Amino acid sequence: MIARVAVLSAAVAASLLATATAYACCVTSGLTMGTHNEPGPHAHFYGKLTSSRTFCQRHETVRLMQRRPGGRSFHIMRRRLTHDDGRWYAGAPGGGGIPNGTYFAKVGAHGPCPGLVTPLVTVVNGV
Repeated sequence: MIARVAVLSAAVAASLLATATAYACCVTSGLTMGTHNEPGPHAHFYGKLTSSRTFCQRHETVRLMQRRPGGRSFHIMRRRLTHDDGRWYAGAPGGGGIPNGTYFAKVGAHGPCPGLVTPLVTVVNGV
């Protein structure tokens, strides 16, 4: 009988934990990243942070990450704040075209707002 009560108590505790997690994750958000790569000073990265809660998309820091040459690790290439509508923009380094490499963008989690990471984008020969 005691073992049965312990199992029932564990099941109730697990369901409460799942409910709290589901409640904390009630915000639906998304992050996009694209490149506009043309010769000259107009090459840039861009994207949009969307969320079911507007406070999760306004003035959030987007970190644009670039793979280190010859390595597996990434470093922060640019930090940009999103506009009121969630859009963000980051010019190419040095004002020229986007260098060949692998990139992704990420936003950190805070409060009910989830952290997000885009899929990897590989730029080859200025494409």
